[in-house]
Amino acid sequence: MRNLIRLVSLLVCLGLLFTPLSGVVRSAPLAPTAPTLTVTPGTAAQGTQVQVKGTGFNSSDVSVSLYLDVASAQNPIIGATNAILPDGSWLMDVMVPPWATVASHKLIAVGVNRLGNEQAETTISVTASGKKAAFI
Repeated sequence: MRNLIRLVSLLVCLGLLFTPLSGVVRSAPLAPTAPTLTVTPGTAAQGTQVQVKGTGFNSSDVSVSLYLDVASAQNPIIGATNAILPDGSWLMDVMVPPWATVASHKLIAVGVNRLGNEQAETTISVTASGKKAAFI
């Protein structure tokens, strides 16, 4: 009889150990991460290529546009992509505009989806191109 009680007790303990707790403990939902932007290299000459990577964007974004200093319709887009991956990341190679002044600039990525826009920023240091202007 003792062995039977021990066996039943062991089975009950094992059952409790391996039974999921339903509705008792709930983890908090993860807060959405803010989009981030990185540029490689962080210092580049006018007219050279850089690689820009975005992460944490909404995967339902229709497109992402890249601006220098100000994200507005009056400011030219220096890069764009509609290849946003399911994890919310994207990658694009863009040329540092030859007209960019030698200074530190903001790179601004704006993602557009049906819920609105989302934005991420980083900085890039622009140096002189080293090319001489040709006069004709």
